[in-house]
Amino acid sequence: MLGARSIARRQFPSLVKNMVVFDPDIKRDLYNPKRKDLVEPEYKFQGSYLCGLATYILGYYYHETYNTKIMKSSFGYGDYYEDHCYLLLDDTIIVDPTIRQFLNDDRDDGFSEYSKFIYEENDPVFVGEYSNLIEYLDTLQSLNKKEFGTSSIGVSELQKYWEGKEDVTHKLEDLISYTRGTVFL
Repeated sequence: MLGARSIARRQFPSLVKNMVVFDPDIKRDLYNPKRKDLVEPEYKFQGSYLCGLATYILGYYYHETYNTKIMKSSFGYGDYYEDHCYLLLDDTIIVDPTIRQFLNDDRDDGFSEYSKFIYEENDPVFVGEYSNLIEYLDTLQSLNKKEFGTSSIGVSELQKYWEGKEDVTHKLEDLISYTRGTVFL
């Protein structure tokens, strides 16, 4: 898992750069608006509604080292339909470049101890097994409750974002095929 985490750390600047190359209009959704004035992208990146693009690009960096799948979770219907994409490496390691979008609290000014834990004490890309993810979410739920009196983080509600049943790896394979023989940023 250390190798997977190392790749995420090393490729994070390229991930952000390539996301903007693919779609220059996404800059407003890349960063937490309450932390947007910080210089370091890793201290403000959240990737709201950008899981597909971020996962697609980050998957490119993993495909030669790991059996890399893009998984999609979908639930709800109509106006209440939601989905989320993340990487699954070797069928055990979850890599989620946009996990932070689910962790913000409207009561927060963006600089509470809770936010600092998310944005400054942890990497911008989550890398870990499912049990690590649940442990991380449990920790956040406790910190959120400690900071604000009640928690807005519901672990059982959030879990559904990483229980994807739909394999959409073919989109990654299209990117790999398209860039074969060229240098991808």
